[in-house]
Amino acid sequence: DHRDLHSFPTRRSSDLVLCHRGVPGISAPLVCWDSRGIGRIAAREIVARGHRKIAYLAMFKYSINEEQFEGFKKVLDDAGIGINEKFVLWGQAPSDRSEGGVSEEVLARLLLDNDRPTAIYCSDTSESEKVYLTALQCGLKVPKDLSIVSSDDKQHSSYISRKLALVLKNEFDLGNKAADLLHNMGKGDRKSVV
Repeated sequence: DHRDLHSFPTRRSSDLVLCHRGVPGISAPLVCWDSRGIGRIAAREIVARGHRKIAYLAMFKYSINEEQFEGFKKVLDDAGIGINEKFVLWGQAPSDRSEGGVSEEVLARLLLDNDRPTAIYCSDTSESEKVYLTALQCGLKVPKDLSIVSSDDKQHSSYISRKLALVLKNEFDLGNKAADLLHNMGKGDRKSVV
């Protein structure tokens, strides 16, 4: 919900820089990660380890996850592997009634299928931890039976997350870039706007 941002008081157009993702109706510079690049990195690492039955799982469908999927899918297509559409899972957005994401029931059906993936890329760590726990409940061993890779903006230190591969996004660096950009814009430097 971006209603508060639309009423954000600004004196000049140089008063706002967005991080992570754009906001419909707001025209401002955006500082974000290369989402397609993150998807490509994850897919290359999974393919390099010999996997050919690879799933993509996103907590819910929005622009950043869709871009990650584009990069991910391109690597699989270029490798001649492609992706089975039943291995592409888009969860539900969080709401007052639900934490969102892909349900454990859907994950269990995928993991118990005779034609199951041997690797799953999750767009964030909370979903990868859900996959890990569901895999254990299905009798699978991670990483022997199922490899799990995710991307996130911080290294988690939970017992589960230490068992998973992670494409790390540096949120601190992203914040610094946004602050530098805002500072330069305030000084009238429009050249640094990307």
